[in-house]
Amino acid sequence: MPPKEEPTAGTSQVPVIRSGMFGQLEQYVLGEDWEEYRNRLEMFFQVNETPDEMKVPVMFTVAGPSLYTLANRLCAPDSPRVKSYTELTALFKDHLAPTTNVVSERYLLRLCEQTPSQKIADFIVTLKAKAQTCDYGNFLQDALRDQFVAGIHDQSLRKKLLTESMLTFEKACTIAKAYEAALSQNKEMSYQSEVRFATMQKSSQDASEDQRVAELSENVEVLRLNACAEATESGSSK
Repeated sequence: MPPKEEPTAGTSQVPVIRSGMFGQLEQYVLGEDWEEYRNRLEMFFQVNETPDEMKVPVMFTVAGPSLYTLANRLCAPDSPRVKSYTELTALFKDHLAPTTNVVSERYLLRLCEQTPSQKIADFIVTLKAKAQTCDYGNFLQDALRDQFVAGIHDQSLRKKLLTESMLTFEKACTIAKAYEAALSQNKEMSYQSEVRFATMQKSSQDASEDQRVAELSENVEVLRLNACAEATESGSSK
């Protein structure tokens, strides 16, 4: 990592930007999740050690024309250049990520249930995504745990979770994943047992068929020999 230039004694400190940026950030496209893009933008600032004074010009340089055009409209009659990074991101948040109806979002979370074919891990991801807009604060983990237990498709698993003391969301997820893995393993073992039984049954049937054919052949041979003996005796008597 190239060293940053240090100001000499007696000179004012000037923000220094690297001549080459680390990483690459795609331009912002209107309609994309602004908060997600802002998080990536701030990680871009962090990895490049961008000073606060340079965040606005760097943001508009990497984010592209769509965001700058929007900034011009939101800041009018002022210019975006006179706004701080904090002020601009607050404007973008109000416009691009308006406050959601918490009651409505929590209601939708309460309707979230695991589908019969959905993996436990996928159900967990779905719950976490829906809970992001519910503004639960410190109650988030408890809310996730409660809906996870209520939304589990397997009733036996739900009963198992309900008997656990001091159940947390993390603990519930661990138990559910282990239960799902064991269930899948049991199904696989059952399937293999059925395959072995069918194979053994077919082998037994084949062996029985071979024995029946052998016995039939033996009977035919006995009849042939008896017929030959009778013919010989008949010829001798003449």
